[in-house]
Amino acid sequence: MEQSLYETLKTYSGQDVYPFHMPGHKRRLELIKGLYTLDITEINGFDDLHQAEGILKEGMERMAQAVGAKRSWYLVGGSTCGILSAVHAAVRPGGKIYADRNCHRSVANAILLRRLNPVYIYPQCGDKWGISRGLTGDKVRKACEQAGEKPVVILTSPTYEGHVSAVKEIAEVIHRRDGILIVDEAHGAHLPYAQGLGFPESAVSAGADLVIQSLHKTLPALTQSAALHLCSDRVAEKDIEAALRIYETSSPSYVMMAGMDACVRFMQDKGRDMLGALYGRLEDFYAKAGSWKNLEIYAKKENRDISRILIRAGKYPGSGKQLAGLFRDYGRIEPEYCTPDYVLLICTLADTEEGFLRLEEAFSAVDKKIGEGCLEKPDTFADIIPERVGREAGRSAVCGSGELQENFLHPAIIRTAPWKADEAEKEKVFTKKAIGRISGEMVYLYPPGVPFLMPGEEVEAWHVRLIEKLRSGGFELSGLEDASGETLICLKENLENEDILSDGQERLGERHDLQEAAQGMPCYPLTDYSLHDKADALEREKREGILFHPGRGGAGFEGAGKGYRGKGLPHDRRTAFWFQGTFRRHPDDPE
Repeated sequence: MEQSLYETLKTYSGQDVYPFHMPGHKRRLELIKGLYTLDITEINGFDDLHQAEGILKEGMERMAQAVGAKRSWYLVGGSTCGILSAVHAAVRPGGKIYADRNCHRSVANAILLRRLNPVYIYPQCGDKWGISRGLTGDKVRKACEQAGEKPVVILTSPTYEGHVSAVKEIAEVIHRRDGILIVDEAHGAHLPYAQGLGFPESAVSAGADLVIQSLHKTLPALTQSAALHLCSDRVAEKDIEAALRIYETSSPSYVMMAGMDACVRFMQDKGRDMLGALYGRLEDFYAKAGSWKNLEIYAKKENRDISRILIRAGKYPGSGKQLAGLFRDYGRIEPEYCTPDYVLLICTLADTEEGFLRLEEAFSAVDKKIGEGCLEKPDTFADIIPERVGREAGRSAVCGSGELQENFLHPAIIRTAPWKADEAEKEKVFTKKAIGRISGEMVYLYPPGVPFLMPGEEVEAWHVRLIEKLRSGGFELSGLEDASGETLICLKENLENEDILSDGQERLGERHDLQEAAQGMPCYPLTDYSLHDKADALEREKREGILFHPGRGGAGFEGAGKGYRGKGLPHDRRTAFWFQGTFRRHPDDPE
């Protein structure tokens, strides 16, 4: 008979494996004991989370005071519950939201649920690690230039890798437009308690309006424990409470809420000292980074939380999964997760001096094994996502410079609003034949849960190559109906009778009645292929028998003997419509 989940957990907890992953208590700081004896429901004297007037109200007020928020709410559904609630309270249905594209899937789901039109802001990513960095005030300002008043912006800070955005600058930019800034600080619940210790500043004190934190990720709290902090008057308390009644369970766990209260009290009493000790151990560890010849450690950078340790085998690009296995087998270390190229470890205040000695021993053991030649050289991912800096034709994106190397966050071709795609009639398509189709589902690796393909976006050749490579590399794709990745859910009809979304959602020329122009034939827009990578164009040329060639001003098209050159549009805003292999001029275009 197979072991129960409880028996399996109990067996694992007795093994000599050190957890350099969440939850933050590291199975060491046990603030709550005898969980079953404490598990109750809303009985007399124990308050109601959704109408708190007693002990729960006092606990949440204590939390708000501890982190410096105007008001705080317990979340028993993780930061996902907080993100859904924050977006619901800040943006009206059908509205527009500005989001960094390395946002968590919960932001994508909020966009679907509220039927929002997203404008994505792409973070800079310019080094050999291919890691998304934080956003700057200038980048957000450029994104919001066409927003008019009251833009709503949501960003992730810190990122999974610890990069922090310039929240103070960004808040000033947004507030000058009477807008709202929401920060997903799920990975930074420790930051309010660590001011002045070397860690980045928390978004709570940096000027954000709503901040969501996962206590369980970096603090001694049970998994799913999180908090939503209101830091200004720009969002009404009643709107947040109304949203929480939708997205948070009506039967919250009292054990979890007791754990959150105990966590806040612990952090007020001992948290700062323990975080100071953690930072000192991290400094010592990074100082020894050069001791290992075959392991490369992601350097300390400005505006980054160094409690996230990233490692790669520099001579073996693309070996992230193998490297994680070496840490398990020879270092007895369980990482948080690995990407195709690197491994990520999470350190928290629960990691003792003995824990760091264990970490150094693991590094030495793994470094030795690599030196003995135990790693293979898999194909790098660099050939999958070409460097197409500033490729913005037909996109809803604001791109950074020097990005798009091995990072999965690539400017998307948004063919229709995500929620429209989600609600449209769909069909299953072989992934290899989905190029040019409109995706009906999101695709991502979990962790970190950042979609690289969203509903409503065009499936490009690089998506297909990436899915195939991840599958062959042993990575599990999430979000797909077909977990194997062999098929993809796409919109049944590629017919679009709407404006194409772009930066700021402006129109790409006048609205055209595509059905009338196509005389009933299937059609879909094609963006400026002079700005696409050559591989995409060649692949489509081979599949569809269409010739793409550069023309004057940046774009030209030719098919079935007929040419197309956009009228009155800048070179990066040209759009042609393909009707059964023929490019046809719009009636207003010159011969």
